[in-house]
Amino acid sequence: ALDSESSRLRRETCDVRRECQSLQAAAEKHQEAAKSLEAELQKVSADKRKVDEKLAENVTQVRHLQESVAKLKQDLAASRGASEEQQAAIKQLQQDLDSESQRLKAELDHRAQTQKQLQ
Repeated sequence: ALDSESSRLRRETCDVRRECQSLQAAAEKHQEAAKSLEAELQKVSADKRKVDEKLAENVTQVRHLQESVAKLKQDLAASRGASEEQQAAIKQLQQDLDSESQRLKAELDHRAQTQKQLQ
């Protein structure tokens, strides 16, 4: 009876050793997987930081572009206003020139008439 108990205990001990080895192998695989996941997480975190930095740069560039566009719109509006003022001034000058031209023509015609009469 003692031999059979001893034999049973040896079998159970072997079974427990095999199970321990199996569990140890599984634990090692899980540790390797955890290390791999940790490395991947660090890589993703570094990539995320780079993306966040690039996003911040892009946001800054967009703000600068929006400010530039607003300034250009103001400049364009001012330019249009100045252009309209210049066109009005040019029209006035043309009208003044036409009036002066007509006055000079009338004066020349009058002098020509006067000279004909004197002859």
